[in-house]
Amino acid sequence: MRPQETVYLSLGAAANAASMHFWNAQQSYFDFRADGPPPLIEHDVSFRAGQGTDGLETYTPRALLFDVRSEFGAMARVNELYATKDEEDVAYETIPTAERVVPSEWSELSDASERRPGRPRYWSDYASVLFHPRSHVPVAAPALYGSSFLAMPEDDSANCAPSSFADGVRIAQAMEGEQRVMEEQVRWLAEDSDLMQGFQIAASASDAFSGIASTYLGYLADEYPKVERHTMLLARTLPARYAPVAAMNEVLALTQAIEHAHLVVPVHLQGTVPRRDCVRPRWDDLHHAAAVVATLWETATLPTRLVQRHDTMATLRARLAWRGDTPLVQLGGCMPTPLLANRQPQVDVDALVNAMLASKGYATPAAPAPRFDGRAAIAAAWWDRSLAYGAHDRVTTAPVAVPYAETVVARDADALAETPTMQALSAWQAQQQPWSTRCVVRTYRRTFVPLAYPTARPYPDYLYGLTSTGRAWPDAATSEPSHVTSMPCIASLRASPDTLEIVERARTWVIDILEGHAPWAVYGMDEGMDRDAVLELRETLERLSDAYNTERINEDEPGTDEEWASEAWDV
Repeated sequence: MRPQETVYLSLGAAANAASMHFWNAQQSYFDFRADGPPPLIEHDVSFRAGQGTDGLETYTPRALLFDVRSEFGAMARVNELYATKDEEDVAYETIPTAERVVPSEWSELSDASERRPGRPRYWSDYASVLFHPRSHVPVAAPALYGSSFLAMPEDDSANCAPSSFADGVRIAQAMEGEQRVMEEQVRWLAEDSDLMQGFQIAASASDAFSGIASTYLGYLADEYPKVERHTMLLARTLPARYAPVAAMNEVLALTQAIEHAHLVVPVHLQGTVPRRDCVRPRWDDLHHAAAVVATLWETATLPTRLVQRHDTMATLRARLAWRGDTPLVQLGGCMPTPLLANRQPQVDVDALVNAMLASKGYATPAAPAPRFDGRAAIAAAWWDRSLAYGAHDRVTTAPVAVPYAETVVARDADALAETPTMQALSAWQAQQQPWSTRCVVRTYRRTFVPLAYPTARPYPDYLYGLTSTGRAWPDAATSEPSHVTSMPCIASLRASPDTLEIVERARTWVIDILEGHAPWAVYGMDEGMDRDAVLELRETLERLSDAYNTERINEDEPGTDEEWASEAWDV
């Protein structure tokens, strides 16, 4: 029996913003037509069957959404599927909420073809999926703060706004003692599965949710040690006054995820990327930035949800982290897929006459069209969303190093696109220059899925000059976004020497803290984070650096605890 179900946890506003795009895509894959084609997606992987209060069968995501109550916006915990009581526990407690949020124009518009005005206020504004009441996990710690209402750090709110990793750890521990989330909600989803593939966790890494996610990731590792745990860490730019704390949160989230997860994918939502005329997201808009990441992440993991699938979360991890010491992988891709073959020229009467004369020797044959280089097109359109983690101004272009391992998923509704797409990918990977003379065993997996990514609204309007199926108009320049319902795209997960840049950036940050003299409270560290704990961070990052690097670390830096004790902090 093959593993099937996946349980999804998303923690924090950034993670939930990306998760809503993910779930909107899953919802769009349902085809209720009697004469529809056989489904490509096995919906039981991500959805569970239940029974609503009216006795009818329901089908809701296997998901838990963690966030402060204000960020749920107008999303009701009890929706029309469960209007009067929980489907399994009539005594399920109703939790009081803050002042009622009036639904925005985004959530009220039902016509998918109608453009939404302005920006959504909350990630729930563009959710098109109905969740089970138990999927809502409002983050609160009345025992710590005397109130069940917390705020995000950047919010102008009178409520307490925890911002550090340490704050998040304390909140998670208090939550578990008061709400018993692991027992009441996580176990409920896990026991509803026949044979789980694993847990997919998306976590906001720049705020206090870094600590909340790390704590619950540790709980999952203790409770389900043999179950796959794949974690995506989403960093984003916060106001300048939170920058030192946010940077420390991202480092701590990275090291804790490496310790407790089998696969870790760090991404930055707002890193600088090369401009493409057909894709123009507003990176300061969480709705746009999260959609880009969700499109790539959903595509990269698509093979684990196919009806005819050969991949599971376990085989994906085994391929990417086959050496055992490279759990950190990069997320990248291109959207939409660029042109990978010559366009067929229009045949006019003059061309036919000239061809006939040339065949009889009365004219010069037309020169053949130059061979199209699909490799260059992929490289020019490629966005890497991981290398900017920890560096907000990092320009994320196509990777250059040969990876240790890579899994690439190309998707297109046109099955005829499979051949040119796979040929271009193969040629592009073959031309990448070796990063070292040392022999490295490389494992590649390329998959083509005849299913385009759904981009019907509420997917953001940042696609320009494209047809409704995501094909670029020739020489089209427009200032108005196109109404695109689907688009082809390519996504990749790779473990490569390029990943060393992320590790070295985090390691340098830790060394600067050890060698500096600023109070550690500046970085959001409390009395529980002593010097020995920071030294352990450094050692963890150095072990990871060794896995991705063949060069020796700078030996001028202290290399042991004793050297740090004798040489560092010598004022």
